[in-house]
Amino acid sequence: MSEKAPFQKLIFSLTDRVNGRVLFRMEQQDDDVYELHVEKGPTTQLTTDFTRTVPRKTAETLRDALAELGVFGWDETYADDVAPGSKQWRLKIVFQEGVYTQECAGGSNVPEGFDALLEELYQLDLPRPGADDAPGITAQTALPGIPGLPDMSAFFAGAPEGGPDASLIAEMQQAMADLQAHPERFQQQLKPATRRPEQHARYACVNGHGFA
Repeated sequence: MSEKAPFQKLIFSLTDRVNGRVLFRMEQQDDDVYELHVEKGPTTQLTTDFTRTVPRKTAETLRDALAELGVFGWDETYADDVAPGSKQWRLKIVFQEGVYTQECAGGSNVPEGFDALLEELYQLDLPRPGADDAPGITAQTALPGIPGLPDMSAFFAGAPEGGPDASLIAEMQQAMADLQAHPERFQQQLKPATRRPEQHARYACVNGHGFA
């Protein structure tokens, strides 16, 4: 007789008004294999990030970590803070279908150990918020104080002599900072009827990198 599985299925979803939604699912396929499935994207249009199999040991390690964090003692519901930037989350663990299932849900007010739970899931490749806001942008290339906004000089590292000079790079950085701070004003400025001549160059540079 095979040893009892750590759980049959674990599903976790997190919705954030800024970062969209992520869905994590680990489900038993047979005695020794679990399927790990992750989706992410806007709240209305999730797409598969990856699906892969992991050994039973991975599920056992996760179960032990959740037990140590006190997750199995969480309440069923927590207050939903609907203030701007708030989040909504849901956790479902099926230990044995039709026998025992734990379900928890809440908003911005989270139980003790919630952040540690996220860290455990991040170790299993749940996408971290803002980890891939734009291709090629990492924490190392982001501008200080403006998370997710790239340092344009990194795009031109190693460029041949005669490439964009420091003043142009600085102007492009400022353009993107303006875009992030005042997107509606920036879009208005980029309309052909209202764009000033000096803005054409800025528009061409920024739009060429997909930030318009």
